[in-house]
Amino acid sequence: MNIIILIFVWMKSRYYIFLFFLLLAVGCRQRTVMPLLEKAESLMNNSPDSSQLLLESIESPEELPIEEYATWCLLVTQARDKNYVEHTSDSIIDIAVRYFAGKEDPHRKAHAYYCKGRVLSDLDFSEEALDAYLKAKEFVQETTDYPLQARICNHLGTLYWENFDKLNSLKNYKEAYQAYLQCQDTIGLVSVLRNIGDGMLALTRLDSASFYLNQAWKLAEQGNVYSQKPYVLSSLGVLYEEQGEYEKALDMNKKALSYIEGETFLSSRYYAIGD
Repeated sequence: MNIIILIFVWMKSRYYIFLFFLLLAVGCRQRTVMPLLEKAESLMNNSPDSSQLLLESIESPEELPIEEYATWCLLVTQARDKNYVEHTSDSIIDIAVRYFAGKEDPHRKAHAYYCKGRVLSDLDFSEEALDAYLKAKEFVQETTDYPLQARICNHLGTLYWENFDKLNSLKNYKEAYQAYLQCQDTIGLVSVLRNIGDGMLALTRLDSASFYLNQAWKLAEQGNVYSQKPYVLSSLGVLYEEQGEYEKALDMNKKALSYIEGETFLSSRYYAIGD
């Protein structure tokens, strides 16, 4: 009888030992990296390259708790986008969209659908990208994230423009302008003013085009927005050409050449000067 009791105790102790190590293994798999995710998100705007390195240093993110994995999927897509890494698949961002779509967090929803739009744009799925941006716009209006609202409206303006819907394009560009004003983003303001000016040019509303493009140039000069100056100058060149002021058009295109840009931009300016 004693032997039977001893065997029973021994087997029971083995069971608890096995259960202990099982729970320990589960606990290890359910590790938390939330502090790393929070740090990566804090670096996103000013140091997106550091944010991306931090996020991609996390091993086996798919083994994280679902909330952390979905957050990782969202943040790593955002970091790659900010670092101009071309998106080749929507599988990662889809995980974030599916998770946050079921949560009562309009900011995360807006961010997830915005990143979905960026990915789909890279994949040349323009209609699907448009739907994603429209959903992002719906949710971002429930927040005070004006930089995100500006980016969403700006991309919507571009997509509508590419689909020959100039009126909706201008509407969204103007909404982006108001959002950029709220967050005092000079680079964004210059860019979207130029976009509106180009839209007015396409509609042959030359007085309006002149107003917006000259506003863009004034802001670019005041804020020393070097990256936008050649594009504003080239648009002014087109405006003056349309107005028959060829000397001014020539001057704008020559000035644009003083800003080093890619071969495509340079060749188009040389062509315009020759013309």
